[in-house]
Amino acid sequence: LLKIFTLLPGFEKLGLPKTCRTLLQTIRQTPLRLVSPGHYYHFGITESIELLLKRLNVDRVDNDIIKIQFNVDGIPIAKSSESCLWPILGLIERIDGSVPFPVGIYHGYGKPKDPNEFLYDFVREVCLLQQIGFVYNGRKIDVEVSGFLCDAPAMAFIKCIKSHTGYYSCSKCTVKGEWAGRVVFLNEEKGEKRTDATFRNRAHVKHHNNESSSLELLGVDMIHGFPLDYMHLVCLGIMRKMLWYWIHGPLNVRMGRLRIEKISERLLDVSCYIPRE
Repeated sequence: LLKIFTLLPGFEKLGLPKTCRTLLQTIRQTPLRLVSPGHYYHFGITESIELLLKRLNVDRVDNDIIKIQFNVDGIPIAKSSESCLWPILGLIERIDGSVPFPVGIYHGYGKPKDPNEFLYDFVREVCLLQQIGFVYNGRKIDVEVSGFLCDAPAMAFIKCIKSHTGYYSCSKCTVKGEWAGRVVFLNEEKGEKRTDATFRNRAHVKHHNNESSSLELLGVDMIHGFPLDYMHLVCLGIMRKMLWYWIHGPLNVRMGRLRIEKISERLLDVSCYIPRE
């Protein structure tokens, strides 16, 4: 349309630009920060919160406190290479219509080598918000971090602890796993429960990697603030293995065709109540 308008007599008097980039104020260069082996862009937490509150027509926040859950995960975006994204997402609690918003995003050919370098902008802004908050509609709003919702690999990465395949990988207790062929199983003996204090004091050295996580600066409970991932551990973990074993396993445990069909019928009956995710 702008190109057509340039043909009209008196176009200069309209005060319109000649390109859509000028009209929409499109950013010509995106400020990226080098995070080996890729780059990171920080959207900002304060700006994202304000945009979301205005979009939801929220005039006043209850008790002038906003509690936010955060998520970190890795997403492969190509099969022919190791190109991947690592977004940091936030979700405001107890606000109707609240949806996840982007805080920052990393792209590279491989996961970030240093989790603290990856989280640098995020941790710095959260610390600032916890100290001074921000102003919305003329009122000072305090910000609290309620926790991090991550799957096991991402949680181990940002907490700088042993991966879920390690001997001392349990994030809740000090039990030592046992190597069984391809994986490490946590035995049934009861280990000592981990606490936020024992985590920060490195009471169990073998649970940690060489460096401490910058997330410890946020004041979040390093144990209870990182709940276990039910979907991967139970639904896609134990339950999936058991179903496969009952359908394709040895004959002495394998279910018959009629029973399998009956289970399939019941799954289809409840499918309308299950989220697509």
